[in-house]
Amino acid sequence: MMRTTRGPMPPIVERPDLQRNIDSMLGMPAGTRAYTMGECRILVSPEPDGLHLSISCEDRYPTWDEIAEARYRLMPDDMDVVMHLPPSAEYVNVNPNVFHLHELRTSRLVVAR
Repeated sequence: MMRTTRGPMPPIVERPDLQRNIDSMLGMPAGTRAYTMGECRILVSPEPDGLHLSISCEDRYPTWDEIAEARYRLMPDDMDVVMHLPPSAEYVNVNPNVFHLHELRTSRLVVAR
């Protein structure tokens, strides 16, 4: 479990009641799972380029600790995960309080020195 700077996080609970709504939504990949963690709503979806996790709260941004906790508890630890910011013309975000994490399947990032 991830250590946080603000103490323990609430449990992550799989939400079959939300799952039924997701299964009926157009455009959601088969196999998408719905969870809550305290005030956070979390979706984990298998996509052609790898796993995708979205995390949101009703009236605020999720905290860094909440984002990290969801990532490490709901995605395999051995994968690289990124928060991608595309060019502004390609940016789409229907919910203003959601963050998206994507599995990085390309070669490892190289840091210029």
